[in-house]
Amino acid sequence: APRAGRGGAGAARPAPEAANSSGVGAVPSEPLGSSAATGSSRGKKRPRAPPVPFDAPRAKLRQALRRWEGSSDARTMPDDIPFIEPSEVSALLRRHACLLIDVREDAEYEAQQCPNSSRISFVELITEPEAVVPQVAKLHADERKLVLFSQRAERFGKCGFLATMLVDLFGFDESRVFRMAGGFVRWREFVEGDPVLHAEEGLARALARKGEEEARAESAKTEVEKWELVVQRHYDPLLSGSQAIATSAAGHVAKFEPLWPALGAEESLRAMLAVASTKRREDRGPWDDIALEELGKRLACKIEALKVAHQELADSVSSHDVAVQACMTRLRDAREGQAGARRRG
Repeated sequence: APRAGRGGAGAARPAPEAANSSGVGAVPSEPLGSSAATGSSRGKKRPRAPPVPFDAPRAKLRQALRRWEGSSDARTMPDDIPFIEPSEVSALLRRHACLLIDVREDAEYEAQQCPNSSRISFVELITEPEAVVPQVAKLHADERKLVLFSQRAERFGKCGFLATMLVDLFGFDESRVFRMAGGFVRWREFVEGDPVLHAEEGLARALARKGEEEARAESAKTEVEKWELVVQRHYDPLLSGSQAIATSAAGHVAKFEPLWPALGAEESLRAMLAVASTKRREDRGPWDDIALEELGKRLACKIEALKVAHQELADSVSSHDVAVQACMTRLRDAREGQAGARRRG
């Protein structure tokens, strides 16, 4: 007799009740994916081909994909991947026991992103599996449960098919893979109705924005230091015009080649510098001095502009830090309010 699937197929049980009205911090009273919403029809385990290695070459990945697309008896179906309720997902997230995987269309993703989730493109996994496999390998090694979600959790949508690919093609344990009941739409409704989860999400967004701005500020600082080093190592020696520098001038001038566009250096200025750099200071004429001074002015302007940009980014980081602190306060207040409601209840 076939064994019951993860979803307890055919069982019309109500969704598990959470420990409180919001479901936050609740431990499901029934196995994950056991509600009637799962729609799971998993029965007797079917034999599967060995999983494709994550380091397989492109040709082998595509061959395994074609073989999976053409299979039938040994293929997991979307209905075999259980749905899991948002309240159960929330409980797992509280315990850091699951990962959210966003498989929505590009337009849906751009319209509203989901904090603390990873994104996998079904289309890219089908057409360019070698580009997605490194991310899939990281998820496989993580070992936490995966909750995939599309926009509305269509029964036979891309979310279900991508989940079956993880199980069949890449050897994910089927007990790790779930679909979000109701998709992103239901998840958003659940988050908006839970003050703590909503505040946590806001904090995650604020931290992500601050991190991005910090990275940009650090990059701007590095750029300033790079140009200051150019002045120190190449412009200042050229300007000194010593005998030793005059003999190695070509090497210093060569360092400016990739920088000419950023400095807006005309061909005439470059030609004048090539000549002036080979002369000792006492042998230079007025045009030589003009060329070197012009280069110095452009370097100074470039560095000043970079410093201004860096300062603006540093100020922006400070503003984001204020926003993070405000989000932390809202989260603390939400947790205290929820704890008070539990005590009163």
